[in-house]
Amino acid sequence: IDPWSISLHQGNGVPLPRRMDVLVAHPLCFMVQKLLIQKNRSAGKRAQDVLYIYDTIELFAALLEEFNAHWTSRIAPALGSQAEEVRTLSLQSFAEVNDMVRNAAQIPVDRKLSPEQIQATCSYAFAQILRA
Repeated sequence: IDPWSISLHQGNGVPLPRRMDVLVAHPLCFMVQKLLIQKNRSAGKRAQDVLYIYDTIELFAALLEEFNAHWTSRIAPALGSQAEEVRTLSLQSFAEVNDMVRNAAQIPVDRKLSPEQIQATCSYAFAQILRA
């Protein structure tokens, strides 16, 4: 739903012979998809997905209000009954520090993350994004 159009060219550091426009997943759609596919993923992949969700939130934290508006107007209506599943999954995943979050915190080798930091950040962000 509503992918972002990004222009890639030498002016923004991409060594291409000419400008190329690409579509990328909307960050909120990306995170929602990661929640919805959890049940089909191995424990290692679920932890990796949690880290991807955390990193996406960190990168786009300034857009939480915009994400909430997008959730309410476009994504939740498009998901229908699965919108409630997303709410439930976000609560189950981030209500407390769990093995999935602990495993996600151990993945990065270039930075130190605590499970509590991941859990608190994701819990807060989804509470803001998915509120009515």
